[in-house]
Amino acid sequence: MKLRKIFILILIIFFSENSPNFSQKIPERKEVLVLLSSSNRFYEEGLIGLRSTLQVEPKIQFIDIIESEYPNIDNYFKEVQSTKPDLVITFGLKATQLAKEYLSNIPIMFSMVNSPKTLNLNKNKICGVVSEIEIKEYFQILKDISPNIKKVYSFYSDQTGEQQATEGDFNDLKFNFLYTKRKVNPNINFQSVLDQIKGEVEAILMVNDRLYNQKNFEILSNFCKKNKVILITSFPSILKAGATFSISPDYNKIGVRSGELANQLLLKSQECKEGPFLFLQESIFAVNESYAKESGVVLPSSIIERARLSRIFSKGVYLLNTGKVKSARNIFIALSKKDPENKNIKEYIQKATEKLTGEQTHLLLIQGKDYYEKKNFSSALEIFKKVLSLNPDSLEAQHYLEESKKSASEKEYNEAIQLLSNKKVFDSYKKLKISLEIYPNNQKVKDKMAQIRSEEYHKISSYLELGNELYNSRKYKQALEIFDLVLLLFPENKEAQEYSRLSKKKDKALVDHLNCSEKKDKKCRFLWKK
Repeated sequence: MKLRKIFILILIIFFSENSPNFSQKIPERKEVLVLLSSSNRFYEEGLIGLRSTLQVEPKIQFIDIIESEYPNIDNYFKEVQSTKPDLVITFGLKATQLAKEYLSNIPIMFSMVNSPKTLNLNKNKICGVVSEIEIKEYFQILKDISPNIKKVYSFYSDQTGEQQATEGDFNDLKFNFLYTKRKVNPNINFQSVLDQIKGEVEAILMVNDRLYNQKNFEILSNFCKKNKVILITSFPSILKAGATFSISPDYNKIGVRSGELANQLLLKSQECKEGPFLFLQESIFAVNESYAKESGVVLPSSIIERARLSRIFSKGVYLLNTGKVKSARNIFIALSKKDPENKNIKEYIQKATEKLTGEQTHLLLIQGKDYYEKKNFSSALEIFKKVLSLNPDSLEAQHYLEESKKSASEKEYNEAIQLLSNKKVFDSYKKLKISLEIYPNNQKVKDKMAQIRSEEYHKISSYLELGNELYNSRKYKQALEIFDLVLLLFPENKEAQEYSRLSKKKDKALVDHLNCSEKKDKKCRFLWKK
């Protein structure tokens, strides 16, 4: 078992070491300890996600290995307390409980914990990422499978289970059915409890509770199969063993968010003190078609298709985590075409593209942000456009490109206002046009341009008169400048359009004639007639 854990750590390091991080740099001296409650696939996925965003190299340890090496676990935590790591990240309930019990004045950030309120979160330095799925998600799928369902039950025996089960009391009527939660002694004959609701129960929601040991789960699974009852769980492993459908957290995404929160804590942009507590909305949906069929539960085609797409998505995440980045990206792109508004899929496309483009986009983003901070917005714009040509899904590049456009537009606007204060109306208007071209949504630029046009409208006739005088005096270049200024403000003016065209033609003919005359060519007079 210990060798397996070492192998897991090697895989996690190997498959996450090339993930670039574009955030502000964290000092290398920061120390982070990661404690895992046990070794399972979900924690492995979470760890890979964590290391893909965490900017420091953490020390990773498993609680069961610690317990085997320290008969008195208090001694281990005394050593941790003496080293005073900058942050302790705990995965799972057991690791979180132990860290909370034995450590003081060290920030503890939990991850992948259900019902965290059972931990007594009043401890000063605790925060984390919650892995619960809202019960209304289960209820919505339940209604999609069985629109006329009326009776749903849930059983619990401990505080954690009660907390999750109680949430159903506030959501059942929204879905037009009645939900009942019932406390059960874990030592009682569970079959007798189920027999009491036989004939009326249509669905049972399994909460995370110690009631569901292997024996009681098998009793529950067989009961539901024999009585056409929909069995709901949050654990994919239980689904395979015998349940109708599951909705589980996206464990990789929990790890990613945990790493991002840890970075903020280490940079002191967030403080781990009675929060913050992050709840994720991303989840993985799955069905057990054979179990449903044996139970007499008909799964709608839409539900089967949703589960199929979710299964493909999970395959993409697995490929991404195991280094098959191109294949993973192709899967996410295909899924995005079916669900173009899915933000979670878009984030995974971005993550895969970042891994493929790697250091190049990383360095370009650093350069672009440097230009941005130095207010060299035109250069910043070019850099962020280049990043997006390499990685069109880069949310960070998209954000900075938008901000650079706004800032560059604002810079041109301010220069335009300065020119306007110096009575340089046309120069000011040119700047405003540039400002609007950079950021077309700049409303105050639009308003200022409209104001200038309004103020200059009554001067059109005088501008045209001056232009005509210059034109008739064969001062075509000067005339062209006047007509083009009119067209700058009023591009629809027909007279200015025509005289601008004629001025260009006459000016060119005059220049050609003069050049020809210098050569004393007799044909020059024909050029002027043209």
